[in-house]
Amino acid sequence: MITSEKLENATLDDNNLLLAARLVREHYYPKRSGTLLDWILVFAVKDLLRDHPPIRPEDLAQVIIKTPEITSQGHLSRYLAASIGTEAGRGRIDASSVFSGARQFSLSRISAMSVFLIDRGHGLCKTRLTKLLFYCDFVHYSLYGRSISGATYVRGLAGPELFGYERILKTMAFMGVVGRSADNEQVVEVRDDSLLDRLMILEFVTMQWVWSTYGPMTAGEITEHACRESVHRFTCLDNPIAYEYARMLQRLPDESVL
Repeated sequence: MITSEKLENATLDDNNLLLAARLVREHYYPKRSGTLLDWILVFAVKDLLRDHPPIRPEDLAQVIIKTPEITSQGHLSRYLAASIGTEAGRGRIDASSVFSGARQFSLSRISAMSVFLIDRGHGLCKTRLTKLLFYCDFVHYSLYGRSISGATYVRGLAGPELFGYERILKTMAFMGVVGRSADNEQVVEVRDDSLLDRLMILEFVTMQWVWSTYGPMTAGEITEHACRESVHRFTCLDNPIAYEYARMLQRLPDESVL
């Protein structure tokens, strides 16, 4: 039996939230794993738990599935409906677009973003560049409902990573946009900045905020910070990260100053 004392002394973290979302899926939607999108469940359960006392992992099943005040009168259903309604209101019917930020991938745009960031750093190592690109796309999506490049990012061992990163770098080098430093092959330098005119002013503003926030970090620091983000915690290793999770970024700009 769950007591109020248990709930008051409990805490909820990302792992518990993911466990709760899976419990909801398995109990209420056992045959809809391919159609009920993960972030809809995660945000629905997150909102539900926000309005209730913190819950211990061992109590999740009883609270989410059996507690009368949650399950009665469609309580959980209301949270799911609200989450689904938010997604529908954003006008993105094609689920695959959620992994590209509601934009078709553009090599010229990801190249322009890379040029902007590399130029600010007077050359960047590959690790810093991929993390900075991730933050640019996801922060912009959180603000405007659309990524800058349309790139897909996957959950790697070192946090979010640009999908096909090495191939994209090689293509940009073939195009003459970037090149490896003569002193360090892990450092990428700008060769041609003519693609910068492909981007819009608001996109430059987002990238400048990302650079001022994360640019001073070393490769190790930005990797450690990215690994701690909740934005990829609900995604399996090597799987694409839904842009919807951008709302969970630890740092987001104040819209009033953009």
